[in-house]
Amino acid sequence: MFQAYFIVVLFLTLLYGLGIVLFTIGWRNARVYSSAINTENYSPAVSVIIPFKNEESNLPALLMSIQDMNYEKAEFIFVNDHSTDTGAKLVEEFSNKDNRIVLIHLQHAEGKKQAVEYGVSVACNELIATTDADCVLPKSWLPGIVWPFQNPHVRLVAGIVNGHTGWSVWSVFAWLDFMSLVGTGLGSIGIGQPMYCNAANMAFRKAAFSEYIKSNTGYQSLSGDDVFLLHYIKSQYGSKAVKAVINKQSEVETELAGSFKHFINQRIRWGSKSLFYKDYFTLLVAALVFAINLNLAILLVLAVCCENWLYFGISFTGKTLIDLFFFTVVLGYFRKIALLPVVFIYQFLYFLYMTVLSPLSIGINKYRW
Repeated sequence: MFQAYFIVVLFLTLLYGLGIVLFTIGWRNARVYSSAINTENYSPAVSVIIPFKNEESNLPALLMSIQDMNYEKAEFIFVNDHSTDTGAKLVEEFSNKDNRIVLIHLQHAEGKKQAVEYGVSVACNELIATTDADCVLPKSWLPGIVWPFQNPHVRLVAGIVNGHTGWSVWSVFAWLDFMSLVGTGLGSIGIGQPMYCNAANMAFRKAAFSEYIKSNTGYQSLSGDDVFLLHYIKSQYGSKAVKAVINKQSEVETELAGSFKHFINQRIRWGSKSLFYKDYFTLLVAALVFAINLNLAILLVLAVCCENWLYFGISFTGKTLIDLFFFTVVLGYFRKIALLPVVFIYQFLYFLYMTVLSPLSIGINKYRW
């Protein structure tokens, strides 16, 4: 019976391997698409929405990066979600120096989703971009992220988000975990099955967003407007309406989880919105990833109890080799191939925390941002 169970695990691992190969191909497809970007003859008007709450320590870097951008046809709308620190005052000071920067205050609601919705509602332009208050933007960000909208059928563009990291085991683990999400998200777009994107580097058409709001898609979840909007556009306009941009010119940098508590809270928040997904491909992939990690945990327990490490060793090695294939491509883009040996440590920690956090995420819809 144990051997029959192991055969099922091997079958799931093969399916997982096929998915990783497809996402790797999708990543390469997106890179090829991005290599054709030429921003010289296309500079449409864009409204950038930046919700913030108590971000006084992060806002100066973002505001200075905006000042360094020479994109004149842009307005940067900072939406203050009831901050109690000096963040709003900082934005106001910068707005006095740069008329592209606009400060508004969320009055009759609370929360990041509501702040984004309010910002979009007052935006002057049809093209909307979003980022987070703890990000730093490159000078060439906007030309690159809006370039795909030359195609009138494109409704949403997802860009790459890179995280600041140190060289401690914890920092590297957080970075690898974040990059696995970024990589699979953009890779899924590259194969025509969009699953994930990140509001820290995203652009869309205002009309599509308005339709999404009216549809009440994902309204039960306190977070996840980026993913729910992606799924809505995919369902209404098809996967060709979503594009991924992977290049250094349009890459946004952000701060990763600075503490274990912050990391856990963030992952539970991200996981909680999966309860409201309606995209079958995303649900299938999420179920497969959870099944693979759960079975690794089960095999580890059986190995300890039965003193037989063969089946766990085969499964763990197989999954690790599959993930190394994907990480080789992603780490190559970030020029961090030296981190490949750390993937083995990451693998062991990952299946343990996934097995614990995934059930905790289900039904949890309360968090602080």
